[in-house]
Amino acid sequence: MATVPAYDNSVRIGYARVSTRTQEHQAQLDALAAAHCREIVVETASTRGARPKLREVLDKLQADDTLVIYKPDRVACSMKELLVLLEDQLHARGINLHILTGICAGIHRPNGATIADKMLFMVAAMAAEMERDLIRERTLDGLRAAEAHGAWRPPGRCR
Repeated sequence: MATVPAYDNSVRIGYARVSTRTQEHQAQLDALAAAHCREIVVETASTRGARPKLREVLDKLQADDTLVIYKPDRVACSMKELLVLLEDQLHARGINLHILTGICAGIHRPNGATIADKMLFMVAAMAAEMERDLIRERTLDGLRAAEAHGAWRPPGRCR
């Protein structure tokens, strides 16, 4: 049986992001609060644009700390970007990543991953990226169909 240290100086910082001002952070905030984050940083930014608050969070984290996110697409728009973040920004500095929901859910530790763990994480990240692409594709298909039937017009167009 492993002994629990008398103290733990590691920090858990939660990061919540939405793409537009009309989207809600609340589900992410509730999950991050339940995950016992010492601090929760909220950002409204496109995945493809600059994310200064994410950069600030990454700069604050030290070895043995944990970045806590709701799901992978909150910090990365592709599997490649997620893996670069995980390997170059987190694992290289001894920082854990805790993903709360989705197929990649769990704590990803820089020193605890076996080859099988890494492979499973990559497969899960690919599945998450595919799911995101399918949602985008279905949304665009629905918008095109609505526009073809005159039921939808892009914002800013008058009748």
